[in-house]
Amino acid sequence: MYIYDLDKIKNVLLGVIKGIEQNKWTLNKAIEEDKKIGYTEDLDKIKESINSYLNYNSQLTIQDIKNQSMDGYGNIAIIYDGSVEITIESIIKVLYTHNNITLVPNLNLSINNCIVEIITQELKKNKYNTNIEICDDINKIYSNQNMFDIAIFVGDKYEYKKFKTRFYKDVVYNPYGYISVYADSSDFKNILVQLDKIAYINNFGIEYYNETNLEEVISKINEITFHNTVAIFTKDSKKATELIYKLKADKIFINKNPFEEYKFELNEEDLLMKKIIK
Repeated sequence: MYIYDLDKIKNVLLGVIKGIEQNKWTLNKAIEEDKKIGYTEDLDKIKESINSYLNYNSQLTIQDIKNQSMDGYGNIAIIYDGSVEITIESIIKVLYTHNNITLVPNLNLSINNCIVEIITQELKKNKYNTNIEICDDINKIYSNQNMFDIAIFVGDKYEYKKFKTRFYKDVVYNPYGYISVYADSSDFKNILVQLDKIAYINNFGIEYYNETNLEEVISKINEITFHNTVAIFTKDSKKATELIYKLKADKIFINKNPFEEYKFELNEEDLLMKKIIK
């Protein structure tokens, strides 16, 4: 495990932004390669994403580690679709929480490999000895799960359920890219069509519900995990109130587009182990 140093992390990120500028041709070529398998990315968006973390205030400090009151878990596996947005957020958050990471993407993207290589080079330059790996076979995670302290599963909750049957350590579920939508009227047809278009372009999953039996809807949404993102479209305030009260969800949108300002966020608390010392 590396020596935790916030200033060094910022130097690493500045170096990564510079490295992206210096390797534009290679990165754009990788983006073109990924287009062949239906994945689109933008280099300026990647730089903006990394730049946004330069003034990030981490919950973890070197004093927490010295006092043994809080620290990262150690070795984390993250299972996800392969999007660069998740790759960048995950790597930066594990740096800020004193962890190592193994990325397990469903899509093996060329741009991901390039970004990880640039970050790894900057870590070496700054003598920051953390470990970032990409694993292209989830079966290796199952057979080597003793190497990991915790896993994070991002996406479809039914796939998350399958993963949990084979991975026996703690798993944190993040519903990003997968939402539940309840609509009780055709009056919302236009916005539902809009949601479908956004989901198609971004490879998001939507599970629709329109049953009149609210208890059945609530039961289905709450079936596997309490970590859900739900959009409710109804003009019935009583029905909306009941759903808000009974749904186990991290985020609930009422008659609003859930994809507005929609982005992947990895909760720092999920990556930190707190110790009560008396």
